[in-house]
Amino acid sequence: MGIIGRRIALTGLVFGMSLVPEAALGQVPPDSIRPDSAAMDTLRIRPEGSDSLQVGPGEADTLSAEDTIFYNLPDVGSGLPAGWGQGVWHWDREALQVAAATTLGELLDEVPGVVPLLGGDYGTPEYVTAFAADVGRIRVFRDGFELLPMDGGVTNLTHIGLAGIEEVTLDRQPGGIVIHLSSLRHHDARPASEIEVGTGELDTNIFRGTFLDPSALGGSVAVALDRSDTRGDGSGESGSRTGTWLRYQRHWGDDFGVALDYRSLRSETAVSDFMSGASRSDWVVRVRKRVLSAVVGEVFRGNTTLDVKDEREAYLGVGGSRSQTGASLSASLDAGVWGRATYRRLGGDDLPSGRMDLEGGVTLPWLGGVAAEWHRGDWPTITTTNHRLRAWTRPVAGLSLFASRDEGWEGGRMGPAMLAEIPEVADTLTGEPDPPADPAAFFRMTHREATRAGGRFSWRGVDLSGAVLDLRAGEVFPLGIAADVAGEEITRVARTGWEVWGRVPVPVMPGLNLVGSLQQWDEEAVYLPRQIYRGAFQYHRTFLETGNFELWWTVGVRGRDPMLLPTTTEAIDSTTASTVVVHTRVPFHQSWYGRIQARIMTLRIFVAWENFTRRDALHDFPGRVQPRMRAVYGIRWSMWN
Repeated sequence: MGIIGRRIALTGLVFGMSLVPEAALGQVPPDSIRPDSAAMDTLRIRPEGSDSLQVGPGEADTLSAEDTIFYNLPDVGSGLPAGWGQGVWHWDREALQVAAATTLGELLDEVPGVVPLLGGDYGTPEYVTAFAADVGRIRVFRDGFELLPMDGGVTNLTHIGLAGIEEVTLDRQPGGIVIHLSSLRHHDARPASEIEVGTGELDTNIFRGTFLDPSALGGSVAVALDRSDTRGDGSGESGSRTGTWLRYQRHWGDDFGVALDYRSLRSETAVSDFMSGASRSDWVVRVRKRVLSAVVGEVFRGNTTLDVKDEREAYLGVGGSRSQTGASLSASLDAGVWGRATYRRLGGDDLPSGRMDLEGGVTLPWLGGVAAEWHRGDWPTITTTNHRLRAWTRPVAGLSLFASRDEGWEGGRMGPAMLAEIPEVADTLTGEPDPPADPAAFFRMTHREATRAGGRFSWRGVDLSGAVLDLRAGEVFPLGIAADVAGEEITRVARTGWEVWGRVPVPVMPGLNLVGSLQQWDEEAVYLPRQIYRGAFQYHRTFLETGNFELWWTVGVRGRDPMLLPTTTEAIDSTTASTVVVHTRVPFHQSWYGRIQARIMTLRIFVAWENFTRRDALHDFPGRVQPRMRAVYGIRWSMWN
């Protein structure tokens, strides 16, 4: 039949299922994806334990008592609720499956106002930013363990895989963004597997496999493999990503446990502008105990290593190892009060010796909520502090209000050419070591004040939100990525803007919504296009009385105005020789995409198109063009073993 024939047949099959009359599919229950939060327009939230691998009717009575017992580490609580007003987006396990993102960057690109920075195809660097967040203001955590930047001023998401991840939360604020990843938990006493395989144009291949056993080796075991590869769009563009996750947990009931996690992800690319190969590995040991009914304590110790395979001179100092030791205390009360305190010790001269994070809040159904944060970093020559306060009201006649305020200093590593320790270089004439380098040369400090305030109106399925934005940064530093490694700080960035988001049902077709967002600034800035927009038609319905057939499809567009990136060059005239900051502008970016997914019991069939209008010159880094078009199709299957 041939590859092209198989693709056409599968595409036709899925499209055909979307056109089947409702009467032929039986009774159609009401649309179940209407979320309470405007921020979760594409994300379906299910109660814990109600995922697609739950015990079906008639099965429970066939399981022995031993087969129904399973444990997890004590839950630390969810903390700040998700919502447009809070500036928090959340994907649970079901939503991650619906999104069908291959990488973390692809997933976060769904969020309004997020700016992806992609080096090209698989294996090249991948970053995200928002509100021109720079070094120290883009933080990534997995199960409370901070995934520190290892080859730049911010964490390279190419080395952060989605295999074995159950939940993703993005806290997007004008003062900075935080990404939280949560590993899979056990929801049943039976071993379970999930397999995702896909293929498509540009010789694209995708595999993701996960296995969970809640009662193995005297505890519980989890294993995941993640692989994606492509030849790219053009010569010398091939690349791949290969990841592994291993976890062993020892439980003493649900109130005490020890976990050992190991994750590794290797990237390879033939693109000469980037490292040809690098492997990041993170391991962490966590001991977690429920101290009181609503209080959980944890201590952890871990290490991160980046092993660079590229032997070119530009990458000789990149990589190394960073240690991390910490403790946290979390509280979550039924009254809607929550809090968390974490202190961590970090190893490496380009990192703070210690970091304290305090956060807490209260949510009252009859009033609204308020949340506060305070962060401190103990750097070798300075101490930084910053704080954030946000509040929101409950809806009255469909209208609710919200506001947030950020202010303070943050620090981050200067760029990719970092060593684990500050070197002492021997003088070539005397043989005596040179004086140690100034520790301040290895990190940068940034100050920022930012405000976001607005409202949300919901009525009969119509959801509209808007906010005004004010951003004042004393300086914006380059992120220390491949495009701006030689860059210098841009001082006195002051911008005002606004953003809107909306979801409107399409009356002629139940289950269909028009969803869109726009973020507009008075002027462009570094990493901050003047306009960022999203728009899509999204469809979702559940069919049959059993709910065993579910269908999603999306057709949408993502775009932004031209964007400034900082670089430097040496300008030499007749009288002086000086280094000046040059703003490189990458062009207008617009990509149309499509998604179709059908679930039949626990089997999902998906087809995805990126940039199906085949628009040329899509790039976020100067000269690094992304693939013109890619179609990927495959299956995702959850099963009991």
